[in-house]
Amino acid sequence: MITKSSYRGITWVDMESPSKSDVTKVRKEFDVHSMVAEEVLSPSVRPKVDTYSSHVYLVLHFPVYSYGKPGFDDDSTRPTREIDFILGKDFLITVHYEPINEFLDFTKLFEASELIDHGRNADIDAGFIFYHILRGLYRGIENDLDSVNHNLHDIEAHIFQGDERRMVERISNVNRSLLDFRWALKNHEDILNSLESDAGDFFSESFSSHLRALYNEYYKIWNVIESNKEIVNDLRITNDSLLSTKTTEVMKVLTILAFVTFPLSLVASLFGMNTMYTPLVGQRYGFWIIIALMAGATGCMFLYFKHKKWL
Repeated sequence: MITKSSYRGITWVDMESPSKSDVTKVRKEFDVHSMVAEEVLSPSVRPKVDTYSSHVYLVLHFPVYSYGKPGFDDDSTRPTREIDFILGKDFLITVHYEPINEFLDFTKLFEASELIDHGRNADIDAGFIFYHILRGLYRGIENDLDSVNHNLHDIEAHIFQGDERRMVERISNVNRSLLDFRWALKNHEDILNSLESDAGDFFSESFSSHLRALYNEYYKIWNVIESNKEIVNDLRITNDSLLSTKTTEVMKVLTILAFVTFPLSLVASLFGMNTMYTPLVGQRYGFWIIIALMAGATGCMFLYFKHKKWL
């Protein structure tokens, strides 16, 4: 599917899961290099920046947040989405292989000419449009990280409400989401640096300032990820400590019960022996005397445990 929009002489072509004929059509219209046209037909494994005579080819990956739920069946596939950018002087081509919600809002702004360019009389180029798109994608990631942060607060509340066992899985899911964020975004800084050094002169003078703004957006996201990662580790340690304490208490109770029943079993075994002369057996109050001995032995065990402060 191809969507084409225009803003102040700049053409934005958005292609979702393009066919070979779609790519060929766009390639002829905008004089895209044949190697780039070949690469956009299928997803790329690694991000990169390639500079050609009339355009720049850029590949970036972005995380897909599943809101704390493991929504990906194939563990070998990272939950990321790829976006390819082809930047020319007066055109921008974006290629992706699944729907991207942020593009819907950006398309409305683009078509309504409501982008903020801080100087509407100044000349703009595709780098300006690229800046707005990438900033929108980064802010979408910020919203996802807000959801992660809310999830962490909810986990903390449940941990101290005695729900440690169920929180083990939730903590693991949040940690996996943060790992996915790091996996997708770890190369963005290098890509932005390469874009500035290799293609900085390709666009207007304001492009460098736009890139610095993108650096700030990226660093803010990365710092939030690192902060949330530390919080997850602290929550895991706290949850494991409380869970371990509960397990220790249960084991202590079971051990005490085993020791308490030991004298009862011993007395019952002694008086259950098939011998000719067993004390108390056959006497008028023998049963009650044996019960009293059992109760006394049990009471002594409890007093001993109490003295040792095991209870």
